Amino acid sequence: MPFARRQVEALRRFAPHIETEIFFLQSRTDLVSLFSAALEFRSLVRKFKPELVHSQFGSMTGFFVLLLFRGPRVLTIRGSDLNPTPSMNQLRSRIGHVMTRFAALFSRATLCVSAELRERLWFAKRRSVILLEGVDSSVFNPVPQGRARARLGISHNDPILLFNAGRSPRVKRLDIAERVYEIVRQNIPAAKFHVLDGTVNPSEVPLWLNSADVLLVSSDFEGSPTIVKEAILCSLPLVSVDVGDVAQVSAGVTATHICDRVPGALATAVIAEMTKRERSNGFEIGVSRFGLERMCQKLTECYDGVVKRSPAGSSKA
Repeated sequence: MPFARRQVEALRRFAPHIETEIFFLQSRTDLVSLFSAALEFRSLVRKFKPELVHSQFGSMTGFFVLLLFRGPRVLTIRGSDLNPTPSMNQLRSRIGHVMTRFAALFSRATLCVSAELRERLWFAKRRSVILLEGVDSSVFNPVPQGRARARLGISHNDPILLFNAGRSPRVKRLDIAERVYEIVRQNIPAAKFHVLDGTVNPSEVPLWLNSADVLLVSSDFEGSPTIVKEAILCSLPLVSVDVGDVAQVSAGVTATHICDRVPGALATAVIAEMTKRERSNGFEIGVSRFGLERMCQKLTECYDGVVKRSPAGSSKA
């Protein structure tokens, strides 16, 4: 869960008065592992004495904290903990959704990474707020395309269509992306297609975003896709279906196309951007909308509203 680690690192950087400790749930399905984790969690709570616990995911993660911690709880809902997940056993998915709703119902604060997820909360949605996941603009920012490509050792001339399949190519709809690329190739024979499949070194992701000419998103379901925010900060043109919060986070960003989930429509937008080969104005908008400092400010306000600060002026989470 790199997003959780990044959030903690950001809090330590921008809100040092908040003391933080990380507990990682190794398995959400193995009963022996969960029992062992419960003992470790209780031991950590006794030692660290947190004033609140922030669960960075719903399903078993949020339910685990609901059962084991009696103090104030904060829950972040991120996507598959409430969205349909075709790649997962449907019974397991539905049980996870029930656990998420229970955890949200009994949390002091619930944070959703998109309005779409908030609407899925049913009873607890009125007490939930939307908090965009922050992205580090010191890592994701515009770099000359030629320099980025030289770092990766790829051609300086061929236009590149970038697609993030992650670990869930079925949900991300790699099949649609491949069809889009076929149509693009018929019009721009030199076009290349690169898929981020979850094995790319994280340090290379900013280079790929700066090397590419267009990021394509064709997912069936999303919460708040981090790759989109990272692309916006790198001023990379975006062609996407209307999924998750993509339309909201990209509002006002030039070289952005929100299309129907139809290969022909998506390909037309990709071809238009590959023909222009111009960057967007995303960096300036992205920093003000979902930069790390803004996210930490919102988190701090949330924590302060959940529990009073200690007399020493610091909080523990």
